[in-house]
This record gives sequence, structure tokens and C-alpha cells, in this order.
Amino acid sequence: MLGHELGHVAHKHGTRRIFQSMGVGILAGLIWGDFSGTAASVPVVLGTLQYSRDFEREADAFAIAFLRTSGVSTRHLREFFIRLEAREERKHRGSIPDFLSTHPSTEERIERLDAEVQKEEAATESARPALPEPGAAGSN
Repeated sequence: MLGHELGHVAHKHGTRRIFQSMGVGILAGLIWGDFSGTAASVPVVLGTLQYSRDFEREADAFAIAFLRTSGVSTRHLREFFIRLEAREERKHRGSIPDFLSTHPSTEERIERLDAEVQKEEAATESARPALPEPGAAGSN
């Protein structure tokens, strides 16, 4: 999770979110002519949620790269999300529609990590030296 949080810092998500929220708010105010009205706040909130999900995906990608650079398997991050998903199911949090969530679905994140783990396993398998056949020259 440290790699994920470092991803937010490295990509300046906090600063970007402030400016994006301001821009969407100003645009909504210009369209509806009311900068303080509830109607103007709806697109601001929905727009911010989409940016938030994109930032989370970007931070996840940073965490994957961080783990690989550190020589740590992404399997551990995948296992974390599997535990998180089980906890969400117990608390019935899966009922929030995706478009209202600040994060990508845990299922989406696990699917991405499944693909990353498969890449790691394929790379490990191809890097493994082949053993000589029994009875081949040089074997005892």
C-alpha cells in the first residue's frame, strides 16, 4: 500500500484534484449561472469521482512498478485486495454504484493484478534455466 500512496504523491494527485474540481465548478457555474446552487454541484461531484477513480488506477500502476523495482511480487498486493473484497462483501459495500465510488471496484483491481501476477510467473518461467535431460552428455 505504501507504493500506492507514493503513486499519489509522485503524480501530484492532490494538487491536480484541486485544480480539476475548481475547473469543473467554474464550468458548471457558467452553464447554470449559479455558482452556489445545488444543481451546479452535481456535475462537480460526479466529475471529481471520475478523476478520483483515474487517480487510483494511476496509483495502483505506480504500486505495481514500485513492487517490481523492489523485487517484490505483485501477488502480495493482489492478496490484500482479495481480503479487502471479502471484507466489503461482509459489510455489503458492493451495493454502491461504480459511478458514485471514489475508487475502482475491488474486482477490477484484482483482475488487473491477476494479469500482473501471470506476467511475473511467465517471466520467471522463461528465465529459469532448462535442466539437462537424464543421460545427456555431461550428466552423471
